[in-house]
Amino acid sequence: MDSWRKHFEAKILDRGLDYYESKAVSIYSSSHDHVEAQVAGSIIYDVRINFDDGKITSMYCDCPYYDNCKHMAATLYHIEEHPELLKKQEDVFDMVLAMTPDELRAFLLEETIHNPDLANRLKLFKKMDVDEEYYISRLNASFSSSFEILKFMDEGFEELIRYGRYDLLFKLSKLLIDHINEELRYGEFSHLEDIVYRLDDITTQLRDVDEAHEGICDFLEYSITSSDDYLILDVLTDAMSRNGDMSRLFDGHDDELSC
Repeated sequence: MDSWRKHFEAKILDRGLDYYESKAVSIYSSSHDHVEAQVAGSIIYDVRINFDDGKITSMYCDCPYYDNCKHMAATLYHIEEHPELLKKQEDVFDMVLAMTPDELRAFLLEETIHNPDLANRLKLFKKMDVDEEYYISRLNASFSSSFEILKFMDEGFEELIRYGRYDLLFKLSKLLIDHINEELRYGEFSHLEDIVYRLDDITTQLRDVDEAHEGICDFLEYSITSSDDYLILDVLTDAMSRNGDMSRLFDGHDDELSC
């Protein structure tokens, strides 16, 4: 794991260490690329930390602190003392390779009947039509908190990117923008900056993917013209300018104009 302490103020590290040493951290999900934890403070807070080859790529906590918080630090102290949390499951890899085709088929048939998430991932893998309503319902369910939205983006959005389902990715992204705009009408929206910059990262990640180009343009145009929030306008207008021709925003939505 990288030198994670650089992401925190000294006083936050001290408080995080106190939380860790008091056994306030409970891990409830982990793999080589993420750890999810609950940290008991005045109430129980949810923390998610994402990794790429041991390096932190993003961190979220649903506490109200404006920056990297003591709950994140406490979780990282725990991970530092339990590096096995980030280990790849080599035994599973070897087990799958050792299975016969009949064993794999029997397992998949049994599991996909009871696991719609696995069934849809299998359809993505096979380039088949997926149940769009399933992904929409997953997104809608995440609206219970901005933390859950970020978690869905980490998992559901990345799943669609991995399998090239850019049409559904940007359809869901528009629904997310609609939800944010609706929430902003009634006040502030926590983690707004994290969510907007994550959307910006997605457009950057797919910038050179020809199959995603029109979806990016359409999503950015929709987001900019449908929102009054300065952060959304600032970040996604900048993304639009990086992706090409800004005149798309001002020419009556000419379908033949490429951004």
